[in-house]
Amino acid sequence: MKKMRRLGVWVVFAALRLISTVKSDDIGGVTFVGEHFTMRCPGTEGVIWYKDETKTSGSEQTLNHKYGQSTEGSYFCQYNETTADPINPIKIKTYHFFVRGKVCENCYELSGTLVAGVIAGDVVLTTMMILAIYKCRKTKNPTGSMQAAKARPHQARSRPQNDPSPYQELSTHTRANDPYSVVNRTG
Repeated sequence: MKKMRRLGVWVVFAALRLISTVKSDDIGGVTFVGEHFTMRCPGTEGVIWYKDETKTSGSEQTLNHKYGQSTEGSYFCQYNETTADPINPIKIKTYHFFVRGKVCENCYELSGTLVAGVIAGDVVLTTMMILAIYKCRKTKNPTGSMQAAKARPHQARSRPQNDPSPYQELSTHTRANDPYSVVNRTG
């Protein structure tokens, strides 16, 4: 019982870990979708984009490009961040990116939430199947081997002195009536 609780704790921990990998909106990063990539600057005000020290078009928080030989490389964005300093209330910050990857037109991307959902669904369905099989099996009457196990033990009989066989005779009380349990004496 203690092992099951410990296993349950690990399953919940793993599921929370998968869900926590989803990024929030205030973090910059690069995402690839199909043949395009999107860079997200962590700042929202005064955003200026650069590629290899050259200013590029775009003053929004995100910058989209089609990936190719000319678009891979070093990027950075500069943005304004307000501070509590009364002398210098706006601070210019820089966030760097390096874009290199493999893209394809028909790729499918898996997210952490989707993987966590598939794992959780699999665990739930497996548990439901185990419970259903357990309930169905528990309601049926046991047959065959259970009856043989409950059969009363036979008492050992002494064999006759003139019998040359080292084996004891089978008792008719403990013999099953299955097709292959009949002993036919030949000779």
